[in-house]
Formats: sequence, structure tokens, C-alpha cells
Amino acid sequence: QILLDPGSGNILNAKGSSILSMYVEPSANIFQIRGTYTIQKGDFKFSLLNLSTKTFTLENGSTITWTGNPS
Repeated sequence: QILLDPGSGNILNAKGSSILSMYVEPSANIFQIRGTYTIQKGDFKFSLLNLSTKTFTLENGSTITWTGNPS
């Protein structure tokens, strides 16, 4: 589960697999993730200003790709 923004209530739940590479250098404040996560099943809960929410189903085979700094 990934809470995308604590103030928004947007939540990503997914199960899948990947090979990710991480690089961390605390002294230089560097944190990087690279790779592709392939989703087997999951959902995305979207909240609009905490007034309305909609849950989207993630399709098998969908991907999330990281290309460096996650912020």
C-alpha cells in the first residue's frame, strides 16, 4: 500500500512483482529507485478534496516505472 499524499487520501494498493534497483547516499541526501513493477491485481482510491472518493481497479499487467528520484 502506498499513501501518495497524506493530505489527499489517495491510496494505491497493488500486488505484483519487480526487480528494483535502489541507490542511497545519505550524506548527499540522494535516494533513487529504478525499475518496473508489474501489477497482478490492485486498486487506486482517488479522493477529491475528501469530498468524494472513487476506487479504480488496476488491470493485471499494468506497470509502475521508477526512473530515479521518487520525490
